[in-house]
Amino acid sequence: MARTRTAPRLDPRKTWSLLVGVLDYLELGKSFDKEQRQDQELDATLARWGIPERQRRTLLDQDATTDSVRASLREIVGKVRKGDTLLFYFAGHGSFGSEGPGLDTHDGSLRFAELATLLEECKGSVLLTADCCFSGLLSEVGESLHARGTPSAVLASIDGSGSTGQWTFTRTLVDAFAGRGFVDHDGDGKVSLADLAREQRLALHARDDQRSHASWHGIAPSLVLREVDDARTSDLAWCSVDGAPGRVIGNSGSSYRVRLCDVTTTTYRDVPKGCLRSIPPAPELEVGTKVWATPLGGVRSRGVVVAVEDGFHRVEYDRAEPLAHEWLPKMRLSSRDEKARPARASSDRVDPSRVETARLKRTAARRER
Repeated sequence: MARTRTAPRLDPRKTWSLLVGVLDYLELGKSFDKEQRQDQELDATLARWGIPERQRRTLLDQDATTDSVRASLREIVGKVRKGDTLLFYFAGHGSFGSEGPGLDTHDGSLRFAELATLLEECKGSVLLTADCCFSGLLSEVGESLHARGTPSAVLASIDGSGSTGQWTFTRTLVDAFAGRGFVDHDGDGKVSLADLAREQRLALHARDDQRSHASWHGIAPSLVLREVDDARTSDLAWCSVDGAPGRVIGNSGSSYRVRLCDVTTTTYRDVPKGCLRSIPPAPELEVGTKVWATPLGGVRSRGVVVAVEDGFHRVEYDRAEPLAHEWLPKMRLSSRDEKARPARASSDRVDPSRVETARLKRTAARRER
């Protein structure tokens, strides 16, 4: 009789976490709204899941300086043993400078190359998660660690350059480690990395119109995070409620329980069955279409569509960009038949994080009126 292979499982007693959340920046104009922040909720969820207090560390805002992140990584990496897992999480701004991509700390930046160096002595496995611009490029860190014998996996909010200032990605982590049934996409009673990656792909697509990233570098996507802690909901996932995207989180017989979130508010609605509207499929261009591409906060650049998947277009740029290619929705693409806008000087280029910060401030100002 053939043996049934048991999927690997994450043990909270052998998990170490370092969560870095930077909403308050030393540089003027970069800070985010702190209302409804989810990085603290993630730490509380990991505590309830079972990670011992001595194995959890959270650095927020002014405490999340470049030096403090470095020191915390060195200390925790030194404590991780073979068979343990280090969960690293970052929320804030990501950037791309002359030294490559990095995570913007309260007072500076931790470049991905240095992050890889700090993690390479880890004796266990590493799960990298980030909710920021350019976060998908952490796959390079994952590849570097795997090449040195450290198994890793990467889950990131954007497979491209500009990510929004929403908490969509982080909420999926909270839902997964809380064991919520709607994250169990294969219905086996467990939440795996594959389930989480699927939830992130659906959530970021529906809520933020961006493509999340997941890559495996020695850690299998079948890795089980935990057992489901509540009843599995219906097969419905994301839907439209009065024009706003919402996540179906429960089924009460005659109606669905739907969660609607933005940066500062979370509301719940019971919607009668038959009244939910599916989110219409995004328009797509054909492979080979020559386009002008405008990433969030980026410069309008020439490119060509080399692949299309789930409403997103993989655009390969004609000239050197921070990224050689990235996935973009149709709304950020236009035909090259249109007249090109004058190119910005390099000093005038807009940081995508500043564009999103300005949008959040305008939203907050409208609420105060």
